[in-house]
Amino acid sequence: MSTQPQRLSTAVYAATEPHRLACEAREVLRWPLQQRRDYLQAVHAKRGPAAAEALRAELRAQYAQREQARHALKQGWADAETDIATDTATDAPSHRKENPPC
Repeated sequence: MSTQPQRLSTAVYAATEPHRLACEAREVLRWPLQQRRDYLQAVHAKRGPAAAEALRAELRAQYAQREQARHALKQGWADAETDIATDTATDAPSHRKENPPC
């Protein structure tokens, strides 16, 4: 039995680092702009310019993905509102006219 601590394997690190970076970027995106800037400066100082640039790239990617999802959602709502307007324009009788409130 070995008394030396086990090191994280390169394969595990390679598999988990992108996930960790994506999680970190999602969390940082929730913060106010100045706090994000301060954090990126701290990352640059503590982890180096390569780590800071990797985080910036992931922040940009996450932001673009979020904006794309917002646009798709907004478009989906616009389509749904069009469908609702079309459905209410038909000659189908309304239950409100037939059953007035008590």
